[in-house]
Amino acid sequence: KEVHVPLKKRTLVVKGDDCVSRLKVVSCIKVKKYVDRGSCLFVAQVVEKEPAERRLEDVPVICKFPDVFPEDLPGLPPPRQVEFEIELVPRAAPVARAPYRLAPSKMKELAKQLNRFPLPRIDDLFDQLQGSSVYSKIDLRFDYHQLRV
Repeated sequence: KEVHVPLKKRTLVVKGDDCVSRLKVVSCIKVKKYVDRGSCLFVAQVVEKEPAERRLEDVPVICKFPDVFPEDLPGLPPPRQVEFEIELVPRAAPVARAPYRLAPSKMKELAKQLNRFPLPRIDDLFDQLQGSSVYSKIDLRFDYHQLRV
């Protein structure tokens, strides 16, 4: 890509280059002012390249596991030993109550019960995916408990 900067009787042509540098960025107007003053300078234009369009067929994990990526979900997870259920009251409003402080003994017991079956931390899951350019359902699908609701 080129930028043409008009100068008195000439035109300054600014072309991009592939070299990487940490030089100061200036506008074309400032470049023209420097050239008008007779300054010696090096001018570069930075152009961001458009990434090549990727298709699903180009992703190796999709080709390797075609049955993992169904168009529609097959249904609910299989039945478990303990059925998970949330009992709701029709047209009930959510509880608008501030959390209260528990006694240390009750808090310890509650923490023990909650930590018996810990869920993986989402930060750890994303750390596993760091640096990937393509993500799929299989990356996060089996790390969480699948509960029938």
